[in-house]
Amino acid sequence: MKIEQLPGLEPRHTSRLQASGIRDCRHLLRACRLEERFADLVVRTELTPDTLHTIARRAELSRIRGVGPANLARLLDAGITSLADLARQEPAALQVKLLRASPHAPNLAVIEHWIQQARHYGESRG
Repeated sequence: MKIEQLPGLEPRHTSRLQASGIRDCRHLLRACRLEERFADLVVRTELTPDTLHTIARRAELSRIRGVGPANLARLLDAGITSLADLARQEPAALQVKLLRASPHAPNLAVIEHWIQQARHYGESRG
């Protein structure tokens, strides 16, 4: 996903990331992986570490197959702001949250697949 498609970013955040060479979510996640690269990105973008971490957590959610900009916005509206948040969800409960946030919520099978992917990413880190 291109950085400008990431829901909830302020235009100034997007432009600062792009000016520092960050064009997409994968590039952002690579830049945030190592502490020294993260610190360099903080300096180059003039974003606070907390802001950059928040943006990176959203970018991580874009790794889930089937979660494009619209579905990512729905997840954020439902209070899901990270892979860890998504991994902790029960499918039916998340579907209810998504339906409260948007009448265009995905079906239960799609939500189950998202949660499985999030749990897989969590296991591969741990």
